[in-house]
Amino acid sequence: MFFFFELFMRSVTKNYFANREFTFTLKDDVYVRYLSFADHKELKAELVRKSPHKIDIGAVYNAKPKDQKTYKPGTFQPSEKELVFDIDMTDYDEVRTCCR
Repeated sequence: MFFFFELFMRSVTKNYFANREFTFTLKDDVYVRYLSFADHKELKAELVRKSPHKIDIGAVYNAKPKDQKTYKPGTFQPSEKELVFDIDMTDYDEVRTCCR
């Protein structure tokens, strides 16, 4: 998993990463949104500390997501996001007619 984040870090600029939203799903389906990190070392430390069951990488905002409550309503906005399709093939076992 950390290999992925090392590759991810090589392709982003300093401010770009700090404004990226991360979400963690923790034990007992606790969902934590608006996480952001200054750099990959801070992200790695939080991954080790919290050991999330699932990680989602969200949009890039016009400010740091962890500070989103400090902005006036309507001023904290996503500025860009990649188009991602996450298809879990096992979700379609009941309707699939081939390739089991």
